[in-house]
Amino acid sequence: MFHTPPASSLHDMKKSVQQEQQQQQQQHQQSSSSSSSTNHTSSSSSSSSSSGGSKDGRIKLDELASLTLEDDSSSSRISSSSAVVVEGGDPAGARSWKAKHALRSHYDSVRCVAFHPTQPALLSASEDHTFKIWNLNMLAPSTSRKTTTEVEPIYTYRGHRGAVFSAKFSSDGARIVTAGADRTVRVWATAPLNLDPYATHGCGVGYGLRVLEGHNDIIWDIALHPHIPTHVFSASADGSVRLWDTDKPSPLVSSYAFPSTSTSSSPEDRPVPTCLEVIQTDVRRVIAGYKNAAVAAYDIETGKALMQFAHQDSIVGTAQINKIVTHPTLPLAIVGREDRKIEVLDLSSGRVVHSMVGHQDAVSALAMDPAGLQFFSGGHDSSLRVWDLSRVSSAGPACVQEVNVHRPKHHESVHCIAYQPNKSYVASAGADSTIKLYQ
Repeated sequence: MFHTPPASSLHDMKKSVQQEQQQQQQQHQQSSSSSSSTNHTSSSSSSSSSSGGSKDGRIKLDELASLTLEDDSSSSRISSSSAVVVEGGDPAGARSWKAKHALRSHYDSVRCVAFHPTQPALLSASEDHTFKIWNLNMLAPSTSRKTTTEVEPIYTYRGHRGAVFSAKFSSDGARIVTAGADRTVRVWATAPLNLDPYATHGCGVGYGLRVLEGHNDIIWDIALHPHIPTHVFSASADGSVRLWDTDKPSPLVSSYAFPSTSTSSSPEDRPVPTCLEVIQTDVRRVIAGYKNAAVAAYDIETGKALMQFAHQDSIVGTAQINKIVTHPTLPLAIVGREDRKIEVLDLSSGRVVHSMVGHQDAVSALAMDPAGLQFFSGGHDSSLRVWDLSRVSSAGPACVQEVNVHRPKHHESVHCIAYQPNKSYVASAGADSTIKLYQ
């Protein structure tokens, strides 16, 4: 049974509560008067405690795995105040890339994107056996928080009998060269950028110019010579790198094979090239990356291997080169590997000058800034990362931004990245069939 406390007890309780309230008011007044004098100290201490790393607030490369990313639809990027920095350098003032547009028209993974050399046009190649050309002038203005998708490709090219793995504009922009799973290199005319996307619906337009045959297996990558629009290099799973001249009656000009120490003559024992690029600082050479983690540079005219970067301790398949790019002004090449590493190669000395773990999964894409100040990397961990080549320490270039982008499918995510020549856009595409544009 509940008993009401006596009046004396209630009086004592009321008096005690009043005394506590008076004490709290006095303490509040004292804290208010002292807060102005300690405001600067407290704010500086809170900022240092929120940096979450070393004393200077920088996050080391081995802490990348602990980063928490926002959803991609909300411009998930690391701001300049919390940029991922390897060692040294203030991220303030660095450009922060933000997703502005999302292009959706493909029905399967997008394996390659490329910008027109002079016009606002984008090329995309997909495993749905098609490649498309987009007019970027048709993009609607985007808001600060959402990407826009109100655009259709101006033309969809069909002709390949399998996945299209690589597509590039010629240096003059007049032609498009593609290659893929059907073992062919195909040459096409570039569709007019003012073409009505619906005008040719259901009509066969003859943009195909030529089909180059000769490879015996899938063609993984192609590269076009920057000064000779008709010269095309192809890297195939048959173990060869080939040079084609698209204007000659007999288009095959030369074939390059990796110097192997194996005594076997079987094609299955050849190192398989997976990617290649014409060296920007010396267009007389082409460099290729291989499945066995090796890299070789060839003289285009003689076909001789001038330089090799071999990894004898690598297990074939676990450290294969997925992408290789070269610097526009320095004798450097950057490779992305299956074992999550990014390596910087010195093409003058033949040495690996930096080797670092760049992603939490395989590094599948790279793109070099046309000015050579930074490069993008993409991985199957669904992230893009921006690396600053002006801030290089013993650990490698500084990572200044990370963006969570394409959703994974079948353990794959980002397939390709490209810089627009005038640096207005960066494009990425991946296994989620989506192309994203950043500004």
